[in-house]
Amino acid sequence: MTLRRELELLENYLEIERARFPDRLRVSVEVDPAVLDARVPSLILQPVVENAITHGVARRPEAGRIEIRAERLDGSVRLQVRDDGPGLPPDVEAHTAGRVGLSNTEARLERMYGAKGRFELADAPGGGTVVNIIIPSVPQAGAHGRVEVV
Repeated sequence: MTLRRELELLENYLEIERARFPDRLRVSVEVDPAVLDARVPSLILQPVVENAITHGVARRPEAGRIEIRAERLDGSVRLQVRDDGPGLPPDVEAHTAGRVGLSNTEARLERMYGAKGRFELADAPGGGTVVNIIIPSVPQAGAHGRVEVV
């Protein structure tokens, strides 16, 4: 699936969440147009954004912010989801062990890309949590049989 289509599906999910948190959910999306046609695993962003809402925005009494970014990075595509919630708990490994969405996302990346794909979960500078998903560019057959790197 292309990143463009992935973002369209994510927008459908976000509409539901905006209905749940009408005055509390702020989402910004910043995508380098050069990566919109990059191939990404289907529904790779939704569980990460869901986690940011559940453990970042929903835990705050005031409005919370989620930033979604996509860009080229050293021949790969980096997808980033950042929230301004409380950040990771001190026992982060125990915290994420039972989190099906994040652990499944990390496992999918490893199965699909091996060491070339990465899932990084960390405290965000200045507060909150950040997830980086690194997807290697994969050659694909183009419309005229040429190989294109996406």
